[in-house]
Amino acid sequence: MPQRTDLYTIMLSYAHKRRSPGIEIDGFLSFLNRYATHYAPERPEWRKWSGDTISRFWVELNPLVEAGKCELHTEGAQGKVLMLEYYAEVINKVYDNLEAQASLPFPDERTLGLSIPPGQLRSVSVDLELEQYMKDPLTADMPVIRIDFPENQGAALFLARHIPDRALEASLIKLQYYIQSQNNKDYFAARLSTQLQGKYVLIKEVLNQLEAKPYECLSHIKDAGEFASLFWPYLGAAVKLELKKKNEFTSAELGAVQSIYLIEFFVTYFRARTAQEKERELALREIESRLDKPPYFFTYKDIVGFTDLSGRLLVEAYGQNNLDELLKEKSTRISDSAGAGTALPEMLIFRNIIDEQVFINKSKVFPLTAKLLGDVRAQVRKALSARWTKKLRDFQSEAAMENDRDFERVLTNYAFQASSNLGMLLRDQKVYLVQAELERSQGGLLQYTRLFDDHGKLLPMSTLLLMNRRELLADIKILLPFWYSIPIISAIIGFFKRLKARKDDVEEEPEQEFEEPRPKPRSGDMVSLDLLLKRAATQFLSEKVPAGQTVDHYMATLEKRWRKILDREAHRQMAQDVQALIKKKLQRMMAIRTGKRAGVQPITEMADAILFETPSLMDLDSTEAMKLYIALYISKLLKNL
Repeated sequence: MPQRTDLYTIMLSYAHKRRSPGIEIDGFLSFLNRYATHYAPERPEWRKWSGDTISRFWVELNPLVEAGKCELHTEGAQGKVLMLEYYAEVINKVYDNLEAQASLPFPDERTLGLSIPPGQLRSVSVDLELEQYMKDPLTADMPVIRIDFPENQGAALFLARHIPDRALEASLIKLQYYIQSQNNKDYFAARLSTQLQGKYVLIKEVLNQLEAKPYECLSHIKDAGEFASLFWPYLGAAVKLELKKKNEFTSAELGAVQSIYLIEFFVTYFRARTAQEKERELALREIESRLDKPPYFFTYKDIVGFTDLSGRLLVEAYGQNNLDELLKEKSTRISDSAGAGTALPEMLIFRNIIDEQVFINKSKVFPLTAKLLGDVRAQVRKALSARWTKKLRDFQSEAAMENDRDFERVLTNYAFQASSNLGMLLRDQKVYLVQAELERSQGGLLQYTRLFDDHGKLLPMSTLLLMNRRELLADIKILLPFWYSIPIISAIIGFFKRLKARKDDVEEEPEQEFEEPRPKPRSGDMVSLDLLLKRAATQFLSEKVPAGQTVDHYMATLEKRWRKILDREAHRQMAQDVQALIKKKLQRMMAIRTGKRAGVQPITEMADAILFETPSLMDLDSTEAMKLYIALYISKLLKNL
């Protein structure tokens, strides 16, 4: 009598009692009603089945069928329920006691008296399809796995949970029985010693272990050591060669041959898996090492593009999914030892100028920011000095020379133009959180190493770049002729220069006397300029796009040159981002266009300008390919004006 009274348990118990997975509904309902009526007085939980048995049966059956736990067949006069778990329990019972099956071949449908529906049985051949199955093995008990052996040497039924460990244990037990029954352990030891010279002691040890404690040989196979990868295939070949002398196998001999096929496969499988795991581990170490080295900041495409010394992509050895999981874990998981609730993960994600994710190890964020500040300091000082020198020579001035607020604005613009990565870091509040975490862990930071004040506000750019407005002006003036430093003289000269500039604006130059004055642009002039630009774009495309290719096809070829990306979706997104950036900058150029002659040269000039204004595009794999790509896309847009 089943201990539980749910319909599924009762039907499964009924099926096992009748030794058949098929349950005829009318007969089962009659049994259930009699059974429940008999036991209801002493077990009240059975009363629910002693009343309206038929209605309750159908109420509980439908969810079981929908869940795939059983199948309902309505052909013929009587309906039938097929209990799928019945097959799994019959097969599992065989593997519960391996010693009792030692002298027999592996169980198949015939020996177990089963007729498993095709949809509940998956067949794989041991020499061809089992390897593919192991790459994506099943987890549920159904369907049943049937492994077919070559040369008509039968088949073996397994549940997914039996592969590989229980299948290997059964193989070792059958091989143990064969060697013991034939008393040929010493024969095989002598035979293998001629093939594995110098390994006789090891051969004897493994054969003794197989004879006395076969289960312990499982770890020997799974460890996939060098000796194991030689011993088991040689033993298998010796057993098969010995049995080939016979015209017909006994049950024990057939079981031994089947076991040899399984052992040989899994020795090779574990050997390959161990080698793959070592390769994956080395790739992981190299990826982590590269992330911790200059330039310290990497986009996803950069990381996918990491290669080993031989030029092979590390992602091929480590695996794309593994890499994605690694980056996700490093950028989200907070170490248990971090302590504070505001602790940051090991790796931080930023967004660059074209909105790509940039990965930086937390430990490198501060050193990287300091390095970038040091790198741009000389560039900013040189550019600003040249700008102010020119203005002072022309007896001009600007607000940034006179007050600190405008000076900070100019410094920030220059710094972020010189290094878009510096702008990416200093605009992100995560850098302040890194500083706060460093202060907590180190008990404070030296003032000159800080980037933010106590309230999380970025320190003035003049402080970060170690530049003083007054000192910079003084350094510039000291290199100019002495009269530039005399206020009254410089004021007088400046007045006359400005007066002359205004005069030049309103008077015509002598050499222009015979020329007709240029009228202000009218709408018609703009239309003419559009036509000129379209002609220039058409001419550029005809010269640059190779014969037989479209502009889109040629641009796709260039995309592969300026950024090597494996992931197709990431590649597509990158191209869209770059095109959006080009279109935006071209719109700005068109808004301020003049009547300058249109031709091929202006298109290349526009491409140069866009490339120069966008440092992140100059950091790609091929600047020349990117420059031509920009020019082609500009021409494509202009052609459609």
